[in-house]
Amino acid sequence: MQRGMGPTNNCNPLYGWGWFPKGREFRIFPHRDSGGRGISPSPSLGRKAPIGAFWAFNALMGPKGEEVGTGQFDVQDFVPQRVELTIGALPALLRPAQDMALDVAGRFLYGAPAAHVAGEAELTLEGDPNPFPQHKGFVWGVDGGKYAGERVTLKLADTDEAGKTRVTGALPARMDSPVPVRAVLNVALREPGGRTTSDQVMAPVALGPVALGLRPHFDGVAPQNQDSVFDVLAVDETGKTVAVDQVEYRLFRDVSTWQWYRGNGEWRYQRISKESQIAGGTLAVGADTPAQVRQSLSWGSYRLEVRKQGVVTSKAFYVGWYGQASADRPDRLKVGADRPGYAPGDKARVRVETDQGGEALLVIANERVQHVQSVTLAPGGGEIAVEMKPEWGPGAYALVTLYRPLTDKVSHAPVRAVGTVWLGLDPARRTLAVTLEAPDKIIPRQRLTVPVKVTGGDQAFVTLAAVDQGILQLTRFKTPSPTGHYLVQRRLGVGMRDDYGRLIRGLPGQGDDQGGDAMGRGLDVVPTRTVALFSGVVPVKDGIANIDLDIPDFQGELRLMAVTFDGTKLGSTERRLTVRDPVVAEMILPRFLAPGDRAAATVLLHNLSGAAGDFRLDLTSDGPVHLVEQRTETLAAGERRILSLPIRADQPGIANLGLIVSGPDNFAVSRTWPIQVRPAQAPVSVQNTVSLAAGAQEKLDGQILGAYLPGSAQVSLSLSRWQGLDVPGMLRWLDRYPYGCLEQTTSRALPLLYFNDLAAMAGTAQDANADARIQQAVDRVLTMQGVDGSFRMWGPWGDDANAWLSAFALDFLDRAAAKGFDVPEAPRALGRRWLAADAFTDSRPEVKAYAAFLLARAGKANASDLRYFFDSAPPKGAMAWAHLGAALDSVGERARAALAFDRARQALNSNPSGYKPLPYGSYVRDVFAVAAIMAEAGRSAQIPDLLAMGFQQNVQAEQTTTQDKAWILMAAAALGKNAGQVAVQVDGKAVGKGDPVAMALDVAALTRGVSIDNTGSGAIFRTLSVDGIPAQEVPAQENGVTLSKQVFSLDGQPVDLAQVKRNDRLVVVLEMNAHGKRAGDYALLDLLPAGLEAEGVIKADQPGYPWLSGITDPSMRELGDDRFIAVQTLPRYVRGPDQPEWEQGNPVHTVKLAYVVRAVGLGEFAMPAALAEHMYAPGITARTAMGRLGIVE
Repeated sequence: MQRGMGPTNNCNPLYGWGWFPKGREFRIFPHRDSGGRGISPSPSLGRKAPIGAFWAFNALMGPKGEEVGTGQFDVQDFVPQRVELTIGALPALLRPAQDMALDVAGRFLYGAPAAHVAGEAELTLEGDPNPFPQHKGFVWGVDGGKYAGERVTLKLADTDEAGKTRVTGALPARMDSPVPVRAVLNVALREPGGRTTSDQVMAPVALGPVALGLRPHFDGVAPQNQDSVFDVLAVDETGKTVAVDQVEYRLFRDVSTWQWYRGNGEWRYQRISKESQIAGGTLAVGADTPAQVRQSLSWGSYRLEVRKQGVVTSKAFYVGWYGQASADRPDRLKVGADRPGYAPGDKARVRVETDQGGEALLVIANERVQHVQSVTLAPGGGEIAVEMKPEWGPGAYALVTLYRPLTDKVSHAPVRAVGTVWLGLDPARRTLAVTLEAPDKIIPRQRLTVPVKVTGGDQAFVTLAAVDQGILQLTRFKTPSPTGHYLVQRRLGVGMRDDYGRLIRGLPGQGDDQGGDAMGRGLDVVPTRTVALFSGVVPVKDGIANIDLDIPDFQGELRLMAVTFDGTKLGSTERRLTVRDPVVAEMILPRFLAPGDRAAATVLLHNLSGAAGDFRLDLTSDGPVHLVEQRTETLAAGERRILSLPIRADQPGIANLGLIVSGPDNFAVSRTWPIQVRPAQAPVSVQNTVSLAAGAQEKLDGQILGAYLPGSAQVSLSLSRWQGLDVPGMLRWLDRYPYGCLEQTTSRALPLLYFNDLAAMAGTAQDANADARIQQAVDRVLTMQGVDGSFRMWGPWGDDANAWLSAFALDFLDRAAAKGFDVPEAPRALGRRWLAADAFTDSRPEVKAYAAFLLARAGKANASDLRYFFDSAPPKGAMAWAHLGAALDSVGERARAALAFDRARQALNSNPSGYKPLPYGSYVRDVFAVAAIMAEAGRSAQIPDLLAMGFQQNVQAEQTTTQDKAWILMAAAALGKNAGQVAVQVDGKAVGKGDPVAMALDVAALTRGVSIDNTGSGAIFRTLSVDGIPAQEVPAQENGVTLSKQVFSLDGQPVDLAQVKRNDRLVVVLEMNAHGKRAGDYALLDLLPAGLEAEGVIKADQPGYPWLSGITDPSMRELGDDRFIAVQTLPRYVRGPDQPEWEQGNPVHTVKLAYVVRAVGLGEFAMPAALAEHMYAPGITARTAMGRLGIVE
C-alpha cells in the first residue's frame, strides 16, 4: 500500500475496512503486513449482497488510523462478452441532417475475426447536461426545459471476412430543443447464440452557431437588497468564447396569484402563473471577459433570460434574507515553470507575469500545504525560486495570489489575481520496469507459470491478475497503473480561501476550486463461466517472480495485469493471453429454462488450428433438461459452424449439459454447462389442520401432491396442542419470499436463530443451511445501516426505514451476535448510540419502548429514565407495553414490569376487527409478540391465554404478513423452551420432546403412506403444510388492486408474442391501480421468460420513448437475471403544475413501470404472470394471466 504520494509506509498492522457510501463502517478485516510487502484481503459479500450498491474498500493504519488506500466496486448480474468491439470516433461535433459513416470492427476474444455476423446501430438524441465542461458554473438553455429525445435507427451491414463493417445514417434535419443536445451512438454485434456485445460513443450536436451561458455569483439563494450578479458568456459550437453584441437580457419577477377551487369534496388552491418584467437591456459580450448583469433585488422569485436571434438561456432563482453572495471572482494570473520536471534538491523557478506589481503569496501544496511564502513583485512580474523536496512525492502545485493595493480605486473589478503551475518531480527515478513473459496463446485446463521480471528495484513484490477480457470490457476497466496514480500530476487536495474580498466589499469570502437482495433468491446457477485469477502478493527474487496460474476450462482472452512495488518505487504492465482449444467448442444456452419450455442450445464449432476432417459430437444431459444426440460435422481448416439443437425442460431443478468433441489428430475435448429449470409460477403454500383425539390414529397419503409439479413439493408435519402452529411451513414461506427490504430480511432470519434449538429439543432433523442463511441476513442488514446508526429500507441508498424497524433490525443483530454469528461490534455500537440519542427520545412511544428494551438488555438503560417513562408518558400499544415491561424487568423494577405486562394483555382484549396496530403490525403480530417477550422475561403463566387469543385468528401462511410470521415463530421458540411435550408416534416411532414438534416428510414416504398416532392423554392438532409449484396455470385474479402487463416494440407498437424475432428489443409495461386506496407498501414481481434477457429499466422522462408517458420512479426496483421487482409506497403524491412547492400534492394510487428486454433464445417459452400485492395486508393481491412466448429467427 502506498501512503499518500510519498514513500511506502511499512504498515504493521494494516487493517482493511469495508465501507458503504457516506463513510459508514461495514466490516473490519485485520491483517498483518510483514516487511512492507502489503496484503491481499479477499472479503466475501455473499449471494445476498445488494445489486447495484456501490461498495468501497479502504485500507487503514490500525483500526482508527490514517487511510492509506481505497478501492471501489459495484455488484451486478452480468454475462461476459465474447467479442471485442471497436467503434470509430464520432466527429467532434455533429449537426442536424449530417450524414454519418463510422468504421466498426469485431474480434472474437478467442482469437478470430468476428466474420459474417450481423449487428445493429442506433443513435439516441438526448439533452446534454454539460455541453461545455471547460466553462465551469455556467448553465445553458432554458431553465427547466426538457428535450423528449429521439431514436434513429442506423444501417449496419454484416461484417466481412476480416470482421469489419460500417455504420451509416443521418441525423434528423430538425431538432426543436430548449436545451443543448448530444448524440449517443450505440452499436451491437450479435454473438452466436443471440446475445450481443455492444458499446457506445457520444458527441455534442450543434443546434446553432452561438450558445449563451449564465453563471450566478451566488450559491443557491441570492441575498436580498444586494446586487444579484450573473456572468453572461457567448461561445461558438466548439465552446470557444466569442464576442457577441446586442445580446438582449430581461429580468422577470414572479407575481403569480392563487385561487381557491373545490375538488374531490374538499377546498384546494392552485397557482395562476404570471411574471412581470422589472429590468432589461442589451449587452456586449466580449471574447475575453464575460458581460455581467447585476440588479439589487428584494425578497421573491425571479428569472433572468438572455437571448440572441432565437438562442435563449434562462435561469430561475430566489432572493431571500438567508442568501449569500460569492466573493468576487479573481483574475487569472500568468504563472509558469522553467522546466517540465525536476530532481529532488533542484531549484524550480516560478515565473509570474503581471502588469501591476504588488504583494503576492506563494503556497506550495499537494494533498496538504507544504510551504508558504510572501513575496513582493515589481511591475512586469518576476521569478520565485522554490527548492524541490523529495517528500513531495510526484510534485506539488505552486499557487500564487497577487493582491491589488488597498489604495487603488474600488470598482467592480477583481481585487486579486490567482495562478497555478505544477512543479513535478521526475517519475522515472521511482519507476520499476516490469516485463511479463507469457505466451500469446495456450490451451485451457492446465497450469501456466508466468515469469514476471522486475528491474530497477530492491526487495520488490508483485501481484498478478488474470481476468476474462469479456468481463473487463463491460466497465471499460483499465489495467491498474500505480505510476499513473501516484507519480503524475494530481488534483490539488487543498482549497484556497482568503478574506480580502470581504475586507474590500463587505462580502463573505469563498473558497476557490483549484484543480481538477431485494431480488429474492434469484438463480442458483447460470450457464456462463467467469474467470478472475489473482496471485496475491509475491516476493521478487533475483529480479524475477515465477507465478503459477491454474487456467480453467475457458475459451477466450485473459488480460494479465502485473503490479509491482518496493520501498520507494512502483511499476505495472499488462499482456493479453488467448486461451482456447485448437477447435473451439462452445455450448451457448439460455440463462435458465422453465418446466415445459422447448428451446435451442447453440453449439459453436470453430476450427482455428485443428486439422480438417470429421468431428464427432456427443451431447448429453444429466437432470431435468433433455439433450441427447450424436452427430458428425465435417470442418475445413479455419471454418466456423453454428448448430442449433433442440432442448426440453421438464421439472424444476438443475441440469448439466455435456459436449464431447473428438476429431482428427486425436483431438478430444469434453465440456459441461449447468442450467437451472426455474418454475414460471411462484410457489403456493397450503396448510391442512385436523384435531387428533387422545389415542386417535391418522393415515396420510400422497394424494395432496397431485396438484403440484413433480419435484417441486416440500411437505412438513407440525404437531402441537395449539391449532395452526405450522413452524416449518412458515419458515419455508419466509425463506422464499421474493422481496428483501429491511423488515422482510430481518423477519426471515430472526426466527431461524432459534429453529435448530427447537429441533434439537424435539429430537427432529435440524436445518443444515440455517446458519448460512442467518449470516447472509446479518450481512445484508448491515448493508442497510446509515451513518447515524439507524437503517435504510432497501440498502445504503433510498429512504430511511421507520425508526421502529431500525430498532427491530438492531434487535436481530444483537440476538445474532449472542448466538455466535459474525456481527461486527462497530455497527452495533453505532446502533446503540442511535438508540440512546434518537430512538429513546423519539416522540412515538412504540419506538421509545423498543429502544428502552434493547438498551436495558445491553445494560445501557437508566432505571430512573424507565420509571419516568412508565409513570409520566406511558405507551398505549400492546407490544410497546411488553417492551417497556421487559426493560423494567431488566433493571429490577419488577412491580412496574408486572403492571406493564398486564396492560399489554389488556390492550389485546379489544375486538380484533377494530384493532388499530402500528405500522407493519396487526392484531396477530401483537398477540404473539407480547407472548414471546413475556416468555423471554420468564413470565409464562399468562402465555396460554395469549396464545389462545392468537390462534383464534387465521394464522395460515398465505394470510399472515412477514411480521406476523416472525413473531408467531418467536413465540413458538419461547413456548418450546417452557412448555410440555406432545406424545405422538409417526410410523410407529415416538417423536418429539416439546411443543410444537415439526419435521419434514419425505415425498416418497408420503406417497407410500405415513401413519400418525396420538399416544398422549389429550387432543393435539396435526398441521400438514405443502409448498410447491402448481401443476396447472393459476388464473388471473384481482382483489383490492388491478394489474396489467403489456409488451410493446421500442416504438410503442403491440407485439405478437407468438412470433417475436430473435434480437428484437421489447418494452414490458406494468400498470397497477390500488383502487381500494389502502395505504402502504405495494410490491410487484415479474418473472422473465427464459427466452428474454434484461437490458435495463426505463425511468421517468427517459429520452427515446415519447409514447411512454407517466412512468413512476418507485421506492425500489431491480432488474436481474430472471426477474423484475419493484416496491412503491402508496399513495404517492403528485404536485400539479399550478400547486405550490410547499403542498404535498394530490394522492395517487397508481404505478406504471417499464423495462427493456432482448429476445435471445429460440424456442417456445412460458410467459410468467406478473404479481402485485400489498406487503402488509394479506389478500390485497393481483395476478395477470400467464401466456406463451415464441421466438423465431
